[in-house]
Amino acid sequence: FIIPLLRTNFYATETEFTSQQIQYYRKPVWALFRSLSVKKMIRGNHFTRLSFRRAQEYLKVQQMGISRLRLLPKATGMRPIAQLSLTQTLSFLVKSVHKIERK
Repeated sequence: FIIPLLRTNFYATETEFTSQQIQYYRKPVWALFRSLSVKKMIRGNHFTRLSFRRAQEYLKVQQMGISRLRLLPKATGMRPIAQLSLTQTLSFLVKSVHKIERK
């Protein structure tokens, strides 16, 4: 009963400033943190948003695959973490998919 309730309403993650303790963020709050962090990374020239066509071209020729970006809260913002050993696949049936490329 408790675990589905937590999964429905909260995002659980460890943080850099609380060691290995798990922190719980309400999903709307986490969505705001995540959105602001990604915008800051794009604005700060760490990442570039690619068009659908350009993302398709990159994925056809690249050899590493893609990875999901995980954000780890820290005292002054968020730390982006990509687990490159766990590659993902993208379906280009959905036109709204954008790939973010590391500069």
